[in-house]
Amino acid sequence: MGGRSPMRDGAGFDTLRWLIRYTERLWPELRDARWTHAWNGQLAVTQDHYPHIHEPDPDALICLGYNGRGVAMATAMGGEIARRVLGCKASELDMPVTDLKQIPFHGLWKTAAAARIAYGRIRDMLRV
Repeated sequence: MGGRSPMRDGAGFDTLRWLIRYTERLWPELRDARWTHAWNGQLAVTQDHYPHIHEPDPDALICLGYNGRGVAMATAMGGEIARRVLGCKASELDMPVTDLKQIPFHGLWKTAAAARIAYGRIRDMLRV
């Protein structure tokens, strides 16, 4: 089950209690489930909502910005990385190799994300 996190680094289930309670509210039959595995982390987003391949150096490839779909997209992107490493021209990849660009106002992301999460939680409480 995925969802909004408490916006802080954490390990173990103590940081996921809110999400477990939310899951149990959506699916009451899971109340007695024993949760044994979990992971968390921050999402890398891009302004165009597409993952990006960057090549900042001839010996370095960077793939990022899966926008919350990292498991599937990173698997697919692995094939593109392999093609590039094996000599495929950047122009022939299915995903374009682009320049790194800073997101305007990125320094405000934490405040903006916290505000958006609060808004979403209020909507959830009101069941809107």
